Amino acid sequence: MLRYSLQNTPLTVLSLVSLAALTGCTIGPAPEAEDYAPEAPAAWAADDKETAPITPEALNWLSQWHDPQLSELVMEALRYNRDLATAAARVEAAAARARRAGANLGPSLDADVTASRGAGAERLGQGDTANRFDAGLSASWEIDLWGELRLQRDAARRQYEAAEADLAAAQISLATQVAQYWFDLIEANQQVKLAEDTLESFQSGQNIIRQRFERGLNDALDLRLARANVASARNQLAQRNLQRDTLVRSLEILLGRYPSGDLSTLKELPTLPPPLPEGLPAEILTRRPDLASLGLQLQAAARQVGAAEKAFLPTIRLTASGGYVSNEFDKWLRDDSGEWSILGGLTAPIFDSGRLSANKQEAEANFSIAASTYQDAVLNAFREVETALVSQQWLSEREDALRLASQENDRAETLAWDQYQRGLTTIITVLESQRRAFNSRSDYLSVRNARLQNRLDLYLALGGAPIPRDQMPPAPLVQLER
Repeated sequence: MLRYSLQNTPLTVLSLVSLAALTGCTIGPAPEAEDYAPEAPAAWAADDKETAPITPEALNWLSQWHDPQLSELVMEALRYNRDLATAAARVEAAAARARRAGANLGPSLDADVTASRGAGAERLGQGDTANRFDAGLSASWEIDLWGELRLQRDAARRQYEAAEADLAAAQISLATQVAQYWFDLIEANQQVKLAEDTLESFQSGQNIIRQRFERGLNDALDLRLARANVASARNQLAQRNLQRDTLVRSLEILLGRYPSGDLSTLKELPTLPPPLPEGLPAEILTRRPDLASLGLQLQAAARQVGAAEKAFLPTIRLTASGGYVSNEFDKWLRDDSGEWSILGGLTAPIFDSGRLSANKQEAEANFSIAASTYQDAVLNAFREVETALVSQQWLSEREDALRLASQENDRAETLAWDQYQRGLTTIITVLESQRRAFNSRSDYLSVRNARLQNRLDLYLALGGAPIPRDQMPPAPLVQLER
């Protein structure tokens, strides 16, 4: 580094300040995230309805399910979930970094008090012991001549705003996950009830076959097949109970509770709400907080590139100090013991073994990473919406087909039993009709839940929140116990 210093020269200091005011360059506009976003289509490809802009409030979905218990669980998760506490702590850390970066633009003031006692070399005639007492203030200020510090401050602010957007995204994702687990749990309860009813039906059929066997109307094969059918039904019931228990404990963890497994649910899946407005594809760039976060990180990376470029330019630092110095304690703080100094320094890099160049290359690479990450996220966001839109069409058709299949299989099971008891068909036909009836009922429950899950996915993909953003409860934050 090349450094020039002038001490005790107020005129020089004033000249340096004037130079900063006259030559301080303005910072040009940094690129916006939308400049790097893939072009959004005018309408969604999977939806042939006419699209129009919508407000974020139109996508507030929690009240549309008309389920007070679900609303309570979502709010509980937003208050006590540990992952949200982590995201909230990241916001606090980013805020502190932003304040620190902003503080670099201002001066610093330090106080110093020292007392020393020593002696020099006797051969130099300095062998006498002497005391020294110092007390004073020192101030320093780096003038942001080229805007490097302002760019660093702005980058830190964007990172703080990105952390806030990440927290908002985590809140929306958590609420959606709670609702999805809730609907999964309701389906699991219904699947358990279906498995219990199926086991009871199979046991009733086994009793009929056993009675016919005892009267010599059936052979042993029919009875053994019926017993195997009952055993399979018991296995299915155990699997369904295990699935329900796993879902309950997973949901309790999301709520911040101990996983005791005693959460109760509704007995029926809710009705699917009316179709929601999808809005324009370009709207999700600003409505989805996860995309907003990546866009802010892109802006921060652009400012870091600018700061790395400014680092090649000279810097000016002003320092001033004043205080009292004395060799005698009782004369330490007298007026005639005072001293002061003012220094203005200009520092310019000459040779640093490539450090500044490497910093600039790293900043440019980080910007490229941020830009490509943002572009990929936007494309995936479009894909998520398109997939959810087309899925709701096919899932609706599946539900209609499975409803009909379930009705027909129930009738076929009844007919098979009637024909079997009259000797018109074999036990194989009866068992197959039972299996088909059970599977179609189970599949019908699953597709109803799948439609609910897909609607939640669509809300999430469009950037919908469970409640208005300004009504979100404060995220939990674990404080250090002292």
